[in-house]
Amino acid sequence: FAIPVNTLKPLLEAFLKEGKLVKPFIGVNYAMIPKEVAQLRRLPEGAYISRVVANTPAAKADIKRGDIITAIDGKPLSSLNPLGSALAKYKVGDTIELDIDRNAVKLKVKVTLAEAPEQ
Repeated sequence: FAIPVNTLKPLLEAFLKEGKLVKPFIGVNYAMIPKEVAQLRRLPEGAYISRVVANTPAAKADIKRGDIITAIDGKPLSSLNPLGSALAKYKVGDTIELDIDRNAVKLKVKVTLAEAPEQ
């Protein structure tokens, strides 16, 4: 498989600076809602939040279980651009704007990316 170089640049820069892989993190568990399911269920396409981890950027930004993140900095999320891949284009410390659908109410939330915990 191939990975676009622009996806790897922030990870490589962080690796060279920190000496380890540093991945940006907001602190959610999610499942992508594909276009077909979104149309059938009359939901927006995006990342359905199944869990928000306490004391993380997502929790501090008041993201809730059941929210659907539809875009990051105006770029729509989809099966071809899932949340994890979209976040990988940013660096720890970057502030991003998330478009959220919460029970059909549109919200915009700013989140500052943290470093993903080691697993």
